[in-house]
Amino acid sequence: MKFMDLQRIYGAAGHELRTLLLSIDLSTFDGAKAEEIKHKAKRIVTYLNGVSGRWTRQTTKVAYEKAAEKAKAQLWKLGRRIPRGIMPARSGPGVVEATADTALLKATGSIMRTVEQFVSAALMGTVVAKGIIGAVQEFDYEDVEAEIADLAARAVKQELSSGTLKKQIMDRLRQLVGDENFIQIGERMYNLGAYARMVARTTIREAQTQATLDLCARYENDLVEVSYHGTDCDICLEYEGNTYSLSGNDPNFPILDEQPPFHPNCKHDILPTSEAEIRVREREG
Repeated sequence: MKFMDLQRIYGAAGHELRTLLLSIDLSTFDGAKAEEIKHKAKRIVTYLNGVSGRWTRQTTKVAYEKAAEKAKAQLWKLGRRIPRGIMPARSGPGVVEATADTALLKATGSIMRTVEQFVSAALMGTVVAKGIIGAVQEFDYEDVEAEIADLAARAVKQELSSGTLKKQIMDRLRQLVGDENFIQIGERMYNLGAYARMVARTTIREAQTQATLDLCARYENDLVEVSYHGTDCDICLEYEGNTYSLSGNDPNFPILDEQPPFHPNCKHDILPTSEAEIRVREREG
């Protein structure tokens, strides 16, 4: 499965979920229809979980293997050969795969919580719109439900019709999913497609880094160089283009205390290098 496939599939799911939620009619919405909506949403989420599992297995393996070949070619160019004796164990792509799985499962869990919040708010909107303010005090308001209660209270003061209040409530609910932001991580809401793209990019970089680290351990190569992209990112600036010691035992180079990707969507990776290659480049430069 290609990089963009995950973004496309998640993006399509976001659009489907938005369409599903906005099909709610406050005039007829009830508990049974709420459960039907949640059931359909759960089916979408279950599909995403299956897709995500296949994607992480395939993508991390391919990214790892390609990066391992690139690192191996660089190590041979540096004159490195695998020393005789006990070969160090390779971490492989498994750790990266597990990290990506966790991130995507966390996202789909958040999707269902967002759907449930929307449905709960819609149910409240149905009750409030029918009775205007009479049943409002039955709810313990939080977030959007508090806003719906406020709309109802103002509707009473302004003597608005039930139909007008329903429109106001649906307009507010529509804003919740207007950008298809169903995934909450920390305080931030993410669009499904954008989140999948971020996870994909970050996972590929993590697999590439792990492959380079494994090959450096296998060939007993201590120095690596962080790629250069002309970044203006404050997080990456201190690392970009610099050479680091993996062990921290080389007095001429600092230890690599953070490994790329240095943040989500980071473009940086590492390649093996040596003091001899650095001197050659300095003479040529």
